[in-house]
Amino acid sequence: MELPELIEEHLGDEDVQAGLALGDDDLICLTPTRTLLYRADGLLSDERVTEYPHDLERLELSEGRRKAKLRFEYVGGDRTLTVPADAIRNTLALVLEG
Repeated sequence: MELPELIEEHLGDEDVQAGLALGDDDLICLTPTRTLLYRADGLLSDERVTEYPHDLERLELSEGRRKAKLRFEYVGGDRTLTVPADAIRNTLALVLEG
């Protein structure tokens, strides 16, 4: 899998251990310390990378018909990762691996 330049910039000294394509050129990449969500350019949004560190307190899953959410709870706050519902099983496995 070829990584977008923006992911390469966020990696620093880390290597990607695993990756998952979410469709529409979006990716999830696993590093030893965090999960990176890459969202490609879209009609309404710019290209971006969101980081989800693996030092979380709790992980919560909620599923809908079309989308699923993973809520990462940290000591300092929460972050939510939203993916297509058909990709949640692979996404959850990747996050748990981290």
